[in-house]
Amino acid sequence: MKKLFVLALSALCFVVLLGISQWLGAAPLGKSDPKAKALLDKVSQKFKASKTLKADFTLQTIVPDQKTPKNKRGKFI
Repeated sequence: MKKLFVLALSALCFVVLLGISQWLGAAPLGKSDPKAKALLDKVSQKFKASKTLKADFTLQTIVPDQKTPKNKRGKFI
């Protein structure tokens, strides 16, 4: 169970960091979309107000020798 939690937390961090890097690279430095900033501020406010975090995720494993990917669902709190 601990391995699953660490894996899920790592995946979540990777997705967040990937999103942030894409967001920072999308607009020239110093220019941002006011709607995007308002949305991020709203999400940040909700995140800071919550005492717990729950995430549902799907892990997809693609093996080159197999035709169909394997999916595993999970959640962490």
